[in-house]
Amino acid sequence: MSSLEPQRSLDNIAREIAEAEDAHAVNIDGNAEGNTLVETLIRLNNLQDNLEQVGYYGKELWDEVLAVWNVLAKAVNERAKMDGEGQSEEGEGDEE
Repeated sequence: MSSLEPQRSLDNIAREIAEAEDAHAVNIDGNAEGNTLVETLIRLNNLQDNLEQVGYYGKELWDEVLAVWNVLAKAVNERAKMDGEGQSEEGEGDEE
């Protein structure tokens, strides 16, 4: 692997974020309920909308915002998979 190749894929990073969010689920307001990943995506979208509103179109920033947005969207997807697997495991013991 060359030094320019990422050592971790975006999928792995998203999975790690989803696992960390699952272990430390506290929303932005400090409550133990809610989905911080979704809340963060919403705030990132709001940031993008606000910057567009004021007319800021710096390519480097948009590239970073898009990269972060993609990782967070993948993390939300991973979290949904984890939640779905947890629900199916809980339901298995109920069928006796």
